Amino acid sequence: MWGQYLRQSVVYFLGLFFSTHAIAAPRVLVLVEQNEPSAVRQEVTTFLLENKVALVPEDGLPELKIDVLDSETKNRLLQLEALRQSAEERFLDFDFVGAEKNYLQAREIGENFFTYRGAIENLIRIYIKLGEVYGQQERFDLRDVELTKALVLKPQRELDKAEFAPQFIADFEKVRFDLAHRGYAILNIKSVPEGAKVNLNGQHLCETPCVLNSILAGVHFLNIEAQGFRPHWQRIEIANGTMLPLNLSLERDAQEAEDVLRAVDLRRDAKAPVQERLLALMQKHQVDFVIRLYAQRIDIFQTDMAQWQSELVGRGRERWQSLLERLKYVKVEAPKETSSTPWYGHWSIPLGVGLGVLGAGVGTYFLLQEPNDVIHGDIHP
Repeated sequence: MWGQYLRQSVVYFLGLFFSTHAIAAPRVLVLVEQNEPSAVRQEVTTFLLENKVALVPEDGLPELKIDVLDSETKNRLLQLEALRQSAEERFLDFDFVGAEKNYLQAREIGENFFTYRGAIENLIRIYIKLGEVYGQQERFDLRDVELTKALVLKPQRELDKAEFAPQFIADFEKVRFDLAHRGYAILNIKSVPEGAKVNLNGQHLCETPCVLNSILAGVHFLNIEAQGFRPHWQRIEIANGTMLPLNLSLERDAQEAEDVLRAVDLRRDAKAPVQERLLALMQKHQVDFVIRLYAQRIDIFQTDMAQWQSELVGRGRERWQSLLERLKYVKVEAPKETSSTPWYGHWSIPLGVGLGVLGAGVGTYFLLQEPNDVIHGDIHP
């Protein structure tokens, strides 16, 4: 009986020891850049959940403001997605006329409705797919027009070799080469208030006032944002070799206080006050990491270091694996002061040995007792 109690006690204390030294799963907040499609978020969150990473939802942080789609935006997105799916099905059935009709309708929606996350990426894909349709119809001039539109919005865009034919990819690269040799334009942006964020084609480029050189001629989509003011959206067209000046006055937003912390503002290049509030928010809700996903990189904010880590570059699942390795980082505590006393002279050593000998003696004594004597309380001299 006493032996059983002794074994249970050993198991309990061993379990307690190892449980207190277990490494908890990191708590991570995932943010996706506005220009990235929602499929990117789904891909990375699925991967992290499969690898036992605890994800913190954006709406789980009451102090953080996130962009919520209104009913009109949701309806437009559903309509756009339906047109794209219909166009792709018709393309696979060699109904290029029907596919062209659907893509033209989708393009009209995309060019006039671009204020939601992922809008530019959707529009770029529509341009490329419409160009592919024109290529099948041997309407090469129209094909190059659509591909040019896509590359103006995202010059570094690459085509998936598994999705597109080699000849179409070669045509796409030729359009890119020709576009780079056409020259550039200049965009000069000022705003009231100053210090507003400038996003061109879904990419954050500068803060007002600023001058953007080497802008490809064509149609661009501009977004200006400042805390406490309504965001400004504008479709602009700029000609080659010209400078376009923009002087914008933002309207104050009565529903948004200037001290609101927005998800879109949590980025590496944010100003010091935003970084300080980000750190305080992450510490309050015990979030270990904030990751922001871009097309070609991942930025990581590590709470216990109070700073953004060096960015991760690359694409596909290899990038997620590198991200997982970063999230498995374990903070190394500062080394404790050590005593010059040798290990055998430390007070805990003889105490531990003494307690071990005493425990072994007591356990052995009770184990050697006859069961009946112990039950009836008889004691032998």
